[in-house]
This record gives sequence, structure tokens and C-alpha cells, in this order.
Amino acid sequence: MKNRKIANATLTAVALLFGVVLIIRYTYYDSLLLKALYIVLEAALIGGIADWFAVTALFEKPLGFPWHTAIIPRNRTKIINALTKTVENELLSKESIKERLADIHMVRMFVVWVEESNGKKTLAEMSTSYIRKIIFSLDARQVAQTLEQLLRQKWQEVYLSALLGRLVKLFLDKKGDEKLIDLLLNEMIRTVETEKTREMIHRFLERYSHEAADSWWKRLLKNVLEAVDAVNLADAAAVLQTNILNELRSIKEIEHPLRQLIHTRLSNLVYRMDHDPGLAETIKEWQVGLAGRINLEDILTELIELALQWERKSISEASHSQVEEWLFDQVSKYWEVFKNDHDLQDWLEKYVKEAIHEVIESEHHLVGTITSNALGILTDEKLSEFIDDKAGEDLQWIRINGSVVGGFVGLILFLFLHFVYDPYVVPLVRGIF
Repeated sequence: MKNRKIANATLTAVALLFGVVLIIRYTYYDSLLLKALYIVLEAALIGGIADWFAVTALFEKPLGFPWHTAIIPRNRTKIINALTKTVENELLSKESIKERLADIHMVRMFVVWVEESNGKKTLAEMSTSYIRKIIFSLDARQVAQTLEQLLRQKWQEVYLSALLGRLVKLFLDKKGDEKLIDLLLNEMIRTVETEKTREMIHRFLERYSHEAADSWWKRLLKNVLEAVDAVNLADAAAVLQTNILNELRSIKEIEHPLRQLIHTRLSNLVYRMDHDPGLAETIKEWQVGLAGRINLEDILTELIELALQWERKSISEASHSQVEEWLFDQVSKYWEVFKNDHDLQDWLEKYVKEAIHEVIESEHHLVGTITSNALGILTDEKLSEFIDDKAGEDLQWIRINGSVVGGFVGLILFLFLHFVYDPYVVPLVRGIF
């Protein structure tokens, strides 16, 4: 330490000068200058030695002197406890930390950092590295097992009866039943109108008439009627096709009984799903049973493995993959919204501050614990070195000042004794007594 060397050099120089003056003084005893130097150097030497002893006594036993020395090592526990309490209750108290946090808008600082300090590039590089590590470290089978377990759990947690009831009710409120019936009817009408359908009806009538003629007289009657053209299956098929089409077109009418029946049945189903415990229990049993019967692990494993292979190949062949590009696009879009939404930033700031305050309230004791543990590992020597490193420069100035102030006081005393006390005070005192 620089000041230690200066203090040691100062004390050595004073001691040497004192020795020189002491020797010369015996030759020139009546010299006023030598008397003055003697007293000044004597006082400076005493002051320097006294302050050297005092400063050294803080850390060790100077000259082996055992009483009230090595103050810091002797009071190591007290010093650590005092420093711990000072840090915990004053320097880093709950109130001081909260006051400092109140003046800091962390979310705005983060936004500024991202926008102005190359934060986007840093975040992008960190995100890319993290995503790639995940992609190359994922095991498709483990992911599939976890995903299947999660899906089973969520599927069984869903109150399916109420959910189906709401869906059907929404379906009815949007007149979905009428739209669905019209869609089915239109498709059925297009199908029935075709020549292919008429041929199918004709073949059906022929097969039916053949099966119905199961005795000799029925077959005879059938042949006679066909011979006289009393029964024409082709015409019957055409008539039947026309009747079916007419019936289907009539169902398209809003007031048709069949449409009303379907709507009523669906409405009743919605009511039963909301109020019938038996139906809800039946649906729940089916729901649980379905979860136990369906095995998604193999399917999910194949899909995940294909996705991972495709993504790993994309990363290997290019500087970035499509998934990364998509993620970056999404993050960029949401970042622009977040950056310009000060209300959202204030809400997040409030939430972050509340979370930090909760941590401070519950974990503030760790400040003292950490401080105590950090200081507790210091040995007596290390603690002395620590304090000496922080305050040693100023302590060495005490030694330097001791010599300087001692010499100055010695000079004052010499001047007082030689020019005031001896010529004026001594005769006055002798005259009185």
C-alpha cells in the first residue's frame, strides 16, 4: 500500500533525524535551533510511534503487547454481526430497496435497451440458440408420452355434458339445425334425381317382386300381369322416384312436422344435458372409457419425429429454419404492439413491482444471511486484510498525521516555553511565592 510506505518512511526519517540532532545537541548544547529541532523531532517521534501502535493494535499485537490489542480479530463476531445488521437494516433495508425500486421503471428501461442498445440482436441470438438446443435435444417418444398424458388429463377434466349442451344450444340459436337439414336435403335431392338412382330403384323392385313370388301361383300371376303390361316395374320406379323427390322437397318447408320434431328433440337434448344427472353420468363414463381405450402415443411419436427431422434438416441446411422465422415474426409483431402500448407497460410494471415486493417481504432475511455467511468465511487474518484493504490508506494517514501534528505541537510548546513561559511566567510565579 502506498500510504503505508509513506508512513513507515516518515517515522523512519523522524527517528533518524532525532538521533542525529540528539548527537549534535551534546556538542552545541546552547544552540537555540538545535533545542527547537530536538523538541519538535521528539514530539513527532512520540506522535508517530503512538499512532503506529494505535493503528497496528487494530489488526495485531504490536511488539507482542497483549492488552487491548488485535482489536478486530478479538471482536470478529461482533464486527460481523454489526456489519450484517447495518447492511440488512440500514443499507439494504426493505424500505430503502422499495424506495429505490419506486424510482426505476424497469419495463421502460427494458424497452429502451431492446430498441437502442442492440437488444433485439442479443435477444434474437439468445432465442435462436435456445430454440435450437431444444429442437436437437428433444426425444420424440418422451414428448409424445408427456403430450398424451396431458391430453388424457385435460380430456377427463372437461365437463363434456355441459360443453356439448352449450354447443348444441349455440347450434340451435344460430339455426344450425335448419341449415344442416337443408344441406342434407339438397344433397339427397341431387342424388335421388339422377338416372343412377332410378336404376337402383328399378333393380330393387325387380329383386323384391322375385322374392315375393315364392309359390307357383304367385309366379304365375306375376308373369300374367307382366305379359298384359298391368305391372310395369320401370314406370313404378319412375313414380317412386318422383314421390321420394316430392317428399324431400316438402321437408324443406320450415313448418314441416319432421323439421319441427328434429328441433324439439335437439332442444330436449340440451335441457337433459343441463339437468339430467343420469345422462351426464353416462356421458362422463363414455368420456373416461374413451380416454382409456385410445392410444395416441405411437401416432404422436411419429408426427413429432417427422416434425423434428424436418426442422433439424432445415436448420442444418440454412442459417435459420421456418419455425424460427415464424417465431421471430410473431415475436416482432407482438413486440411492436407492446412497445407502443404504455398502458400495458404500466400494468406489467405494477405486476413486476408487486412480485418483487412480495419477494422482498418474504426473503429479505437472506440479505443478512448472505452477508453473515460471506463475512463468516473470513479468518481473522482475512477479515483484518479486508478492513485494511478498505480503510487502510486512511489509517496510514493517521500515522503520518501523528508525526506531523506531534512535531507541530512540539514546536508550539517550545516557542511557548522559550519565549513566554521562561521569561515571563517563571519570574512572575517566583515573585508571588
